[in-house]
Amino acid sequence: MQELTEFNIEKTTAEILMLKDQTAQNIIEIGKRLIEVKENLEHGEFTEWLKEKVDISHRTANNFMKVATTFSNSQSIANLGSTKLFLLAGLDKEDRQEIMKESNVEEMTTRELEQAVKEKKEIKKQLEAEKEYSEELQEAIKQKENQIRTLQNEIDNIKTPKKEIIEKEVVKEIVPERLILEKQSLEKELETLRKRAEKAENTLSRIKLDKEINQDKVYSNTKLEYLLVNIKEFLDNASKYTYLKDELQKIPSQNKKILESKINEVESWTILMKQALRNEENIVGNIIFEEGEIVNE
Repeated sequence: MQELTEFNIEKTTAEILMLKDQTAQNIIEIGKRLIEVKENLEHGEFTEWLKEKVDISHRTANNFMKVATTFSNSQSIANLGSTKLFLLAGLDKEDRQEIMKESNVEEMTTRELEQAVKEKKEIKKQLEAEKEYSEELQEAIKQKENQIRTLQNEIDNIKTPKKEIIEKEVVKEIVPERLILEKQSLEKELETLRKRAEKAENTLSRIKLDKEINQDKVYSNTKLEYLLVNIKEFLDNASKYTYLKDELQKIPSQNKKILESKINEVESWTILMKQALRNEENIVGNIIFEEGEIVNE
């Protein structure tokens, strides 16, 4: 074991044992400490220390360390269990952000999240494979084009072509048949490669488009669910004030104007929503709905 200075392995071991209740924050804290321990032990000692001192498998330790390096903001994953954290940490940043944006991960079952993660990985793998194939085809096309150019230069620069005397002294230069056939073969191969490349590019574009469409569908469904929940919450909260006619009459005039203005905004929003559902033009006037608020211009 290398000489330790500021790092105290006994203290860190005790902290890890205290944190083994696998809440999200604890997993992150354990991961940070495991990283610290690993950096301060000689090669090969970390696995033995895990087994003897903290009773954590190497695989679990890797998961903890991955979570610690992946999630800098523990608030966003505070209520997630360890399995969900490990699944999300196994994705790249883009796919992880997509899943957390598209879905309420807290309410998903572990099986549902596993399926979502699996689909993301499969799409990514498919995209990478198609991209690699497309790049290989493009490289093959370049090589064929270079071969054809080289061959054409060879044909063009034949210094001592064979000549055949034909009637009326017409001179015909004869290019070796081998070169002509070789060029024709290369041109045929090039055409085949170009068709394959075009098909590969089309497949790649289709996969990307399908991915975007599916993301839009999920995101739209999520927004619709939030809208319905928010409307229900608003109605549940506001309905209790509907029958307070006497109390409403006692509100000071200035406050009454403010309340009436807000009620008008709710009414305008309702009209806009009805128009949107009917695909009608907006006729409410100068009410603009921005992200999370209503602005009167």
